[in-house]
Amino acid sequence: MPRESKPYGTHTVKAQSVSVIIPTKNAEPWIAACLESVTTQKFPGPHEIICLDSGSRDGTAQVLRRYPVKAIDAPETDSGHGKVRNLGIEKSRGTFIVLLSQDAVLADPLWLETMLENFDHDPLVAGAYCRQLPRPEASLLTRRAVSDSLAGRNTPSVSHLENPEEFRKMKPWDRYVLCNFDNVASIIRRDIWEKIPFDETYFGEDLGWSKKVIEAGYKVSYETRAAVFHSHERPLAYQLRRHYLHQRRIYELFEAAFLRHWWEIPLKTSSLWLKDLLFVLENYPGLIRSARLLLESLGVSFATCRGWYLGYRDAKDNRTLRYQL
Repeated sequence: MPRESKPYGTHTVKAQSVSVIIPTKNAEPWIAACLESVTTQKFPGPHEIICLDSGSRDGTAQVLRRYPVKAIDAPETDSGHGKVRNLGIEKSRGTFIVLLSQDAVLADPLWLETMLENFDHDPLVAGAYCRQLPRPEASLLTRRAVSDSLAGRNTPSVSHLENPEEFRKMKPWDRYVLCNFDNVASIIRRDIWEKIPFDETYFGEDLGWSKKVIEAGYKVSYETRAAVFHSHERPLAYQLRRHYLHQRRIYELFEAAFLRHWWEIPLKTSSLWLKDLLFVLENYPGLIRSARLLLESLGVSFATCRGWYLGYRDAKDNRTLRYQL
């Protein structure tokens, strides 16, 4: 049953302003759908939309002109989205900052109102991120991958530590799960960002920020009543690079690792492929389609595991970054 919009003033945050920050680069295929979902939000408070474009060479600029957007030229950088998002927040006025990826589509018109409820009556909530759903046209295995991710789970949570000493006593993987945060679709408080801005890092500025705010005694909320459509069909080379960067970053931050030895690659590849096999059999799409999906899964599983191993090894040995997205 669809939720009903609450009247103005029901929530304390409604009197505050909201700025939406969207970094863009060659975003023409996706940005219109993203902006449509933002501009049709049923939110009574004032807000602005800022798009920071990093040298798009397609029709992104033309699409942005069709919407009530403040477009800013942002320098192309190897420092990841942290630097660009910091710039966008500096240029904005909102008390609350919405951070979106250019290819994220808010799932319903009450997304913003629902997300802001996480900040009601609790000044310790520094940020909130929402559940991610696969796009309607996503392949069977992409749907499974999104649903199995930390940002795809259907259980809400609030991450908080009463005592910072608890964090150091936790196992590496538990620290990572506790601090998970995703700027695909999130909201943060400006006053806390002013104290703790995003790191200008090659990947995972959202994870690094969440770790810092939780260590500082703040809370991070995972909201499942609000959702965003976000998924991709990526080539194997991209899968390798992304999983390399993700593993490298979570080891640097939490000393967590998906695998640590080269001989685990075939074992973990087989384990991932077996999960896909069972999922395909459970949702059987026909013999030819199943064969294609499982062949694709074998390549993706291997690329994923190789990326994990190289990311762990390079982070552990403090080696030069070998891949960029």
